[in-house]
Formats: sequence, C-alpha cells, structure tokens
Amino acid sequence: MLGSWNLSALAPDTPLCYAWLLTLILNFMSRSKLFILSLGICAGTIFFAQSAHAASTPKPGDLIKTKTNATVFLVDDSLNRTALTREAYVVRYGNNWSLIKVVVDSQIGAYDYTGAINTTSSHASGSVIIYRTDKPEIYLLENGFKRPFVSWDAYLHSAYANQPINWVGTYEVYPTGSVIK
Repeated sequence: MLGSWNLSALAPDTPLCYAWLLTLILNFMSRSKLFILSLGICAGTIFFAQSAHAASTPKPGDLIKTKTNATVFLVDDSLNRTALTREAYVVRYGNNWSLIKVVVDSQIGAYDYTGAINTTSSHASGSVIIYRTDKPEIYLLENGFKRPFVSWDAYLHSAYANQPINWVGTYEVYPTGSVIK
C-alpha cells in the first residue's frame, strides 16, 4: 500500500503520532502533491524568515538590547546607539518593557556608542531646551531626541515659541534628531 516508501527508515525515537501522520500523508497523497506541498512549505519558511529579519532591523527611535547584556540602547537618527540607565528608561517609558527589541550581539556593534542617558537627562517630550555653552542652540525634545531648530527665527515662528525654555547642562545627553525648519 505504501509503494516504495519505507517507514522503517524513521529514527527509533520518532514519536508514534508523526509516524502515523506520515503514513496517512503517504497513503492519500501522490508524489506530485507531496512535491508541491514541500515547495509551498519551503517558500513559506523563506518568506517568514525574511520578514522576521526585516522586522528585527532597528530603526531610529527603537530601543534595543542583546540577550547577553541587559543594557538598553536608544537608536538615533544617525543610527548611533545611546545607553539608557534603568531609571531613565522608567522615567521616559514607564514599566513598558515590551518596547525593547532584542538583537544579536554582532548587530549591536554596528552602531556607534554615543554616551548614556540617565535620569538627569529626562525632560518631557515637547520641552524646549538650550544647552549652557558658549554657543547656545535651541532644541525641541521629542521622543527622547533633541531636534535642533534651523535658526532662532524658525523657533520664533514655530508652535513652541510660547513655551518656557529649559536651560540644561552639557551632562544631559540626548541623541540628535532631525532638524526643524
């Protein structure tokens, strides 16, 4: 009934249900249908493997870590990585740990390390800040990034011009985002 199919070639530890399923498939499917089925399974496996890889490629704004290290990094617009302390993470994102994507160790090394974000650099999104330096620039904080205004004039004509400006020290690290024009 099974033709040239030999079920005795199965490994001795093959579960009985798999042997029964294989017998059922072989008895009721022709070889051409089995071939088409196996092509479909292979194509589906390749498709899902590629889509899973694409989904795991970090984008700006993603929070990433590896399985072997608990440090969480924020990927910025220049695809650099900035470490977040646990306290800074909780201040910015609450206890929502599902936002963190796990990447392989070799992938995290592809991003330049730009410093650390701690609780002292955790102003709310939507805040306007100026660093205390010899050449102050004005920034809008948005989702953990400092977005520079292209000019003071651009800031004065923006929707943020009426907000209070926070003067911050250079120890407050934010990755740089896109320019506001």
